[in-house]
Amino acid sequence: MIEYYTPTGLFKLDAMNNYRNNYPKFFTSSGLRVWHIDSRLTYATYYDSGVTQYGSYLPNNIESIPNSTSTSTKITYVTVAHTNSPDDNYRNKDGIPLIELVSKTNSKLYNTRYAANKDLFVAGDTINSSSISRYLKSGKFNDGTPFNVSISVNSITDEGAELTFTL
Repeated sequence: MIEYYTPTGLFKLDAMNNYRNNYPKFFTSSGLRVWHIDSRLTYATYYDSGVTQYGSYLPNNIESIPNSTSTSTKITYVTVAHTNSPDDNYRNKDGIPLIELVSKTNSKLYNTRYAANKDLFVAGDTINSSSISRYLKSGKFNDGTPFNVSISVNSITDEGAELTFTL
């Protein structure tokens, strides 16, 4: 997801102030925030012993969600595979959050550091499989879909951003 960000309106106060002296200011310059979202679904089985096991991801071409099934000792259901809460991330061993800010510096942000102005994409930047390789596996998203687009940031103004998409 691509979002045009400006430190105005609802974000102005956060861009101008540190809170509790522990957190840095929010972005103080305009730019594009690029988000990587992994909302794949997975099978889960909850046992009456309190243990939950997670199965495979549902296929991308699924046309309807299977109904939950239950017996006297377990219930099997479909759920979102990833969250941004490490304790609730069903596939935490994969280390994949539901939503993650993509850094222009191609560095990991999730659970490592606060985002800063240097992470925003600005005029002259290009978003392609090389510039965001950290978020891809061999040029593909987590589900195997190739990232076959190049997005050039032509300009950023107070009114918006101009982008060129090349396939």
